[in-house]
Amino acid sequence: MASASRTPNDTIDERIDTLTKATQGLTVACARCHDHKFDPIPTADYYSLHGIFSSTIEPAEKPMIGPPPSGPEYEDFKKQLAELERKDRELYFDLIDDKSSSFRKRAAAYMQVALLTRSSRPSSRSCEIN
Repeated sequence: MASASRTPNDTIDERIDTLTKATQGLTVACARCHDHKFDPIPTADYYSLHGIFSSTIEPAEKPMIGPPPSGPEYEDFKKQLAELERKDRELYFDLIDDKSSSFRKRAAAYMQVALLTRSSRPSSRSCEIN
């Protein structure tokens, strides 16, 4: 799952990189920005692949291979999984709340240190080269 700071273009870039490394033995990350004279993949080809990946939709629920499981053991598994996921969500949001609260309490001190550090740094002009 992509994190909040990642953009869809970053995900597509990783997919293109994985595809070309696996099938062609090439890295094509350079083609995202510019062409090279002897590069086998020009920017136009990179963005052709980008268009293919950006027009695909990933299903929210992955397709099942084989018959769906059933029976009392599977129902018990689903209940246990739901309980673990609930606990995981609670733990995650409790941690976020705790860290957010902690940061808010210390934000003024962090900003003061950043300001003091910035103003006490020597400028590049004052450094002498021997």
